[in-house]
Parts: sequence; structure tokens; C-alpha cells
Amino acid sequence: MDNNDQILDEFLLEAGEIFDQLDLDFVQLEQTPEDKKLIGNIFRAMHTLKGSSGFFAFHRLEKVAHAGESLLSKLRDGIFTLNEEMTDVLLETSDRLRAIVDGVQKQRREPEGDDTTLIQNLKFLTEGGVGIVKAITTPSAAPAAPLSPLVEEVIEITQPALEETILEVAAQDLEQELLEVVKEASIDAAVNEAESSKELAAPVKVSVELLDKLMNLVSEMVLARNRLLSFARTSGDLAFNNTVRRIDTVTLELQERMMKTRMQPISQVWSKFPRLVRDIAQDCGKKVELVQIGAETELDRTLLEGIRDPLVHIIRNSVDHGIEQPAERLAKGKPELGSVKLRAFHENGMVVIEIADDGAGINIPLVKQKAIQLGLVTPERAEKLTERELIDFIYLPGFSTKAEVTNLSGRGVGMDVVRTNIQEIGGTVDIATSAQGTRLRLSIPLTLAIMPAVFVRSKQQSYAIPQVNVIEMLRYEPREGVPGVENFYGVPVFRLRDKLIPLVFLNYELKVDDVMPPTDESLNIVIVQAAGIRFGLVVDEVLYMQEVVVKSVGPLLKGTPVYSGSTILGNGRVALIFDINAIAVRSGIIAKLADNQFEQDISAVLGANNESQQMLMFDLLGLERMVIPLETVDRLEMIAASRIDRRGNEAVVLYGNKIMRLISLAHYVEGATQKSLYGDETVPVIVHYHHDQPVGFIVKKVHNIVNVPTQVVMVSPPQRGIMGSVIVNDSVMSILNVQEVLNMSGLGPHHEAGISGADFVDNDVITMDREIK
Repeated sequence: MDNNDQILDEFLLEAGEIFDQLDLDFVQLEQTPEDKKLIGNIFRAMHTLKGSSGFFAFHRLEKVAHAGESLLSKLRDGIFTLNEEMTDVLLETSDRLRAIVDGVQKQRREPEGDDTTLIQNLKFLTEGGVGIVKAITTPSAAPAAPLSPLVEEVIEITQPALEETILEVAAQDLEQELLEVVKEASIDAAVNEAESSKELAAPVKVSVELLDKLMNLVSEMVLARNRLLSFARTSGDLAFNNTVRRIDTVTLELQERMMKTRMQPISQVWSKFPRLVRDIAQDCGKKVELVQIGAETELDRTLLEGIRDPLVHIIRNSVDHGIEQPAERLAKGKPELGSVKLRAFHENGMVVIEIADDGAGINIPLVKQKAIQLGLVTPERAEKLTERELIDFIYLPGFSTKAEVTNLSGRGVGMDVVRTNIQEIGGTVDIATSAQGTRLRLSIPLTLAIMPAVFVRSKQQSYAIPQVNVIEMLRYEPREGVPGVENFYGVPVFRLRDKLIPLVFLNYELKVDDVMPPTDESLNIVIVQAAGIRFGLVVDEVLYMQEVVVKSVGPLLKGTPVYSGSTILGNGRVALIFDINAIAVRSGIIAKLADNQFEQDISAVLGANNESQQMLMFDLLGLERMVIPLETVDRLEMIAASRIDRRGNEAVVLYGNKIMRLISLAHYVEGATQKSLYGDETVPVIVHYHHDQPVGFIVKKVHNIVNVPTQVVMVSPPQRGIMGSVIVNDSVMSILNVQEVLNMSGLGPHHEAGISGADFVDNDVITMDREIK
């Protein structure tokens, strides 16, 4: 590529950015026509296009830009006020300029075309004209009528005067052009001077191919880091372990910085939507405003391309299908101006995009009628379907509630594209509708390159479950007097707090076991969320959590729906990554539960006591079934005993970029057996943040989360480190007094906090304070 080609490519890239901004600015200017700053920005953008086109000798581009600039000059000087007619013509000018630039990009030269009508319309408006005639007959459309001798004489007589006039006008135009250039130069100089004090360095443009190559190298480095970590776990060489730990830290920081180069604000996709909403609303004869919240939310560049088409289809549906005509809205008591709201935010490691309108909502009876007409369901079956099941029909290809096909809708393509594209990038789509409007919720992963995953074992193979799908992990152990695994119309379920959790046995689904395993034994369960339902994936063993580099599956596994990708483990072997949505569908639990009207929330059925609190159950050596209030638990960690260091009389461990003090609860809880921290095993640690500093409580074993009543039984004499006891499922559990443990370890204030048992006698019953800290 020579210098000229490189300069042209930079011009094309800059022109594309200018057009995207012009679409936004023109729509905004129509709402605030008195905004002089906005008019100035638009004028400068048009002037930049005109100047650059002159450099490359793109005469067609230059003429159209000059005509648009002339009208904008009158608007900037306050001679005219922007109206809808001017906005239409200026938007048409922007579209025409974009089309010319697209032609240059494809052909490497300016495409041919006739812009006479557009330039005439711009000049007409510049001269103060009102009411453009859409169809203008060009002079070439009919033969020119012969001029009368009188007219010829007049032309001949006035020829010298006309030449003089032309020279005079040309001089005035040149003077005006010079004034515009001087004015523009002064504005640009002022802007540059103001911005130069803020900018420390100019941005550097880097090719996308180079960024992708760097990202691939970082991914390979992460894989190499994982292998080193596996070697370090079995190595006794302190120097080697410290080096690996340093490499781990540097790789993590490099990965985070590299990921930021791939992240782009979602506004890059949203910037075209104000123009889209305006055009569709005009075509439909409606009045609609677009509200954008969270446009600064960042997403992986590759995912931005994946959500562009789904969002376009959703917005078109919201304006065309959802928002009513102004008269109909007024009759319903709604404002004449309809609203479409775009909102983006982070939630549980995902980017959530909500598109909500205040229209009429989805016509559920019409959807049911259309499904019956298309033979998708029988009338008898349709009457039994829930609203959510009926809404699912709109995702089918060719399904539309429109009576006739228009240029906007009626072909049944939109929602099919939405769900297909979002699922391809690992996201989900959820719809909620009512007479007050419709809300679509898209949940999308931050990136597809590197993600945290939970590794599990099935027989001798390791598999990865994306962490975004994981709710919690637990070990189920059947006990007498407690309901075990039950059968719900062929689906095994068990009770977890106030919910029924369906079970999917991984070995059976992967066909490594021919029969369902027994349910009266201990089970390792990973609770996952997919397809709108929580279910438990029963595995042989839960191994560990780790960030993985996602690779595509090979051709042999392309047709296997349960795998979404693969990764390379620390030992060099390949592990497959599960597609949790596909497992839920393939196992058949969704269809079975839907057919039998499964209700997951059973708190009302069980008559659960609302006066309860969630706590984490754990064991100490010699003291089982203790609980700690869940609001005092920030994380659970398994820390290798070899990582624990001494700082004076205290045990500490490096935790992220902080030093976490470790407290062995056995030293501070009465009745527990004290044991040295050191050994070859890993130590379960409950992490609690005290004054923004991590504190680790060392325990023997962590069980699961339990609901305990707020009624606490106090016994005397008070026991050290124990607040009181509660009865859960006929078992007595002791509640850890977190504040007292902190006080005794020298971290808390030197006075008793919380509830002291000294003021109570045997078997006194009190109500637990929910604000235990």
C-alpha cells in the first residue's frame, strides 16, 4: 500500500465516523433547533468533508458537501431556523455523501451519479424557499422550445452586463469563502487550544488485525500460565513458586489491559438508532422518542457486531408493532408521544440490554390465533398454553401478526434473527409484555475470548461450565426425616430452601452411564440457570474454578449441541465447554416441566416462615453444624497451606493485592479442637471484609446455605465465640459470633457488640438482629 492509498483509507475511516455523528446531530438538532453549538459542529463536519474531497479531486462529493454547507451556514448565522423540511433534505444530503464515499471505498474512485435535484433543493432552501416539489422535471426530459426574437435580442443586449454580473458574484462568493475559511480556522484554533490543555497525548489508530493477533498471543500466554500453575502446585521449590506467582500476576494484568483494547462503548451501535426511530416513526405516522441510558457500557468489539442486527429488528418492532397511533394513544389516556427506552448495564458478569416501549404490548390472543392458523398447535393444546409459551411462537421463522407485508414488517424475520444471533454469542433473550408496553431483556457475555469457568469431572474427563451460568455448588447428602430426591412426572427434583430444583445427571446425558444413578446416595450438584429455569447438574466431582481461553470446537463436534467451545488445560489436554441451554433442552426437563405446569418457587406451598434468615453452615474440628450469617460472608476460598506465611504471631496470605489475616476459629470458639495451620492439605477459608480489609476464617469444612429461624435460643453460661443456637430440621446449630471473634483476635473494638448471653437465663428466646456485622 503506497502513501496515497493509506491517506485515502484514513479519509474513508474519518468520513464514516463523521456520517455516524451527523445522523445523531441532525436528529438532535431537529429537537433543539436553537442549539448554536450543535449547528457549529455539523457545519464543521460538512466543511471537513468538502475540504478533504477537494484534496482527492472528488468533485461530485465536493459539490454536494458545498451545497449542504451553504444551507448550514445560514442556519449557523441565525438567518433561518431549522424545520422538518430542512432536516429531511440535510439527512438526504448525509445519505448521498455516505453513498458516494461507500462507492469510493469499493471502486477506489468516485462513482458516477446525478445529484442535480438534491443540489437544487439545497440551493432552494438556502435562498429562503419553502415547499420543495418532490418531482422536478429536468430540462433534458423535453425538447427546448425555440426562443422568440425578442428574447434573443434581450439576451444579446444583456450579454456584457451578464458577464460583469457573473464576475461580481464570483468575487462575492470568493470573499464569502475566504471569510468562512478564516472563521473556521479561528474556531478550530480555539477548540484545539482548549483541548490541548486537556489531552496529554494524541490517540493512536491501530489496525484490528494487529489487536486480534495480540489477543491471540495473550490467550496463548494464559494457557502457558495455567500449565505453570499446575506444576507449581506439586513443586517444593520456593524460588520457582515465587517466579510462577509473579508470572501469574503479570499475565493477569496484561490480560486485563488487552481486554480493554477490545472493549468498545455500546454507543457505537446505538448512534444510528435515533435516525432509525425518526425515519420509521415518520413512515408509520407516529410520534416516538428514543431514550438511551448507559450508552457508555463497554462490550467486546466482536459482540458489538453480533448485537447490531437484533437491536435494529427489536427497535423496528417496537415502533411499528408496539407504539400506537397518536389518536389511539390519546384515547387510552397515554401521551401522544410514544417512548422507546434503551438501557444497558452490567449484571453478574454479563452485559444486560433492555429495550422497553410504552405501547400496546404483544397481542396474545392474536398470537394464539395465528399459531392455530399456521398449524403450529391445535386449538385444544393452545388453550392450555401459558402466556410465556405463546410468546415463544414469535421467535419462529415466518411468524408475524401483521395482516399484510410492508417494507417494515410482516415477513416474520425479525424475532427469529434476534434469538438466533443472540444465542450464537452465548446470550439469552427474555420478553415481558402487558397493556402498558413490552420489555425485551438481552443478556450478553462481556467477551467470548477469555471467561471464568467451573471445572467438573464426569468419569475420567474434565469439562468446563461457564461461570455466568453457575448459581451455586453444593453436596447433597440424604438424611432421615428430610425429604430426599423426589419424582415430578419423570423428572427428579430435590428441595433447596424454598425452591424445587430439577436434576440432570451428567453421566446419563453424555451416555457414559446406561441407567440413571441411584438418588439415595450423596450427590455433587452444580446449580445452573438456563432457559428461564434453575436446575441441578449432578457431576462426579467439582474440581476448581479457572479462567479459560475459549477455542472453537473441531469439525467432528460441530453437530453436537451440548458443547459451545473447548479449552486447553494446564496439563495440555483439551476440555470441552458445556452449552448449558442446550443441555437443558436436550435433557427434556423443560418440555416435561412445562407440560405439567411446574412451579419452582414452593415457599407458598410449604408455608415457609418469612421470619427466617440465610446462613452458611460449616464444621470446625470437634464441633459440627455451626452457621455464620450470610451477610458477613464475602467469598469462599480453598487456600493451600503452603501459601500461608507468618507475620509475627499472625498467619497471613497474599490475597489479590492485599494481605489477608487468617483467623483459626478453633482458637476462639469454645468446644472446638485446636489444630496447627500447617500441613500439605488445602484449607477452607470464609472471607469476611472488616473495614475494607479481608479477614479469613479457617474452618474444617464448608457445607451449604441454610434457612434458619430468627428465633435464637440463648443458653447459660455463655460460650466463647457463640451467639446462641437455632433448631433446623430437628438439628441444633450454633451461631458464630463474628464480632466477638474479631474482638478477641484484636481486630474489633474493645467492647462487646451484638447480643450477650449474660443477661438471659436458660432457654430464654430472643429475636436475632438482622444487621449483624
